[in-house]
Amino acid sequence: MRYRLPPLNAVRAFEAAARHQSFTRAAKELNVSQGAISRQVLILEDNLGKQLFRRLHREVQLTADGDSYFRAVQHALVILDAATAKTSTHGTDNTLNIKSLPTFAMRWLIPRLADFSIHHPSIRVRMTTSHELADFEREDVDAAVGYGHGNWKRLEAELIFNETIIPVCAPRLSGGGRPPRKPQELANFVLLHSMHRPARWRQWLDAVGVTDVRADDGPQFENSGMVCQAALDGLGIAIADLAFVKDDLAAGRLIVPFDFPLYRSIGYYLVYPRAKLRSAQLTKFRLWLADRARESRIVIPRHGHGAVVVSSDAEEDLPGNRTRGRRGRPHDAVAGSGAGRARRGSSAP
Repeated sequence: MRYRLPPLNAVRAFEAAARHQSFTRAAKELNVSQGAISRQVLILEDNLGKQLFRRLHREVQLTADGDSYFRAVQHALVILDAATAKTSTHGTDNTLNIKSLPTFAMRWLIPRLADFSIHHPSIRVRMTTSHELADFEREDVDAAVGYGHGNWKRLEAELIFNETIIPVCAPRLSGGGRPPRKPQELANFVLLHSMHRPARWRQWLDAVGVTDVRADDGPQFENSGMVCQAALDGLGIAIADLAFVKDDLAAGRLIVPFDFPLYRSIGYYLVYPRAKLRSAQLTKFRLWLADRARESRIVIPRHGHGAVVVSSDAEEDLPGNRTRGRRGRPHDAVAGSGAGRARRGSSAP
């Protein structure tokens, strides 16, 4: 069978330019000049008889034909790459590179990784953490855990679970003090804050109608994992995501002083480039993660102070994210979780 193939060097230059939306960055990736990329793209356009890019001042944009061809080319290259890796004697690396938010990794993902290793012993997970979403074009990362609404441009985003926040504390606070019995008493207690989620206390207090508590008072910690540890040590009252304190609540190390969970449309997502859809290692991880997420449905342990569920549209102030106005739903004080795919464009949080 004779295949009608375009010049493959031109295809390679086009794919890099389309992925970066830049001839300059494509040239840097392929270690050639910008002029060489431009010439190869012109060769491909002449071969196809179609304009693939609009040349604007200091930028290029894919035309409709260019975008359609880019998707087909990228799909074909992914298949070729997978076949090459499978056939090659050097294609035996089963490492899966995951970049996660620090608290998500420490409080939720790492405690479950032993189960993943049992089910997939041939896959070696290599994990790094950061508060910034991975730059997939520059970092050796297969997938990342992002916090937002699933609207990252040109990336797949699968919901792990939505955020449900509620105050938690140790059964006995430092100095032997008792926990608060109602939200209004929080004015007399130390509130613990995450520097990366500074609005959480105000959002929760507004949702339950408490206005006479200073939401910004109290110690600040770099991330929510440190806040949880401070609460475990009796330092004060934390505002925590239920998914991250499930084990501590079940073991009695932490308690919920009053059952007013705030359900939110914002949540945690597994994010990865579309080109990774063909990765066998990532596919296994995605399916495993979806199962573990469903198991993270949480029943709030009672502490004798009611079970009123509060829902809200309030969202974290995330750069590049759009509030979508989806109300949280009460589930008899059960925090929901799920796994679904979103494909929406926006910048990373």
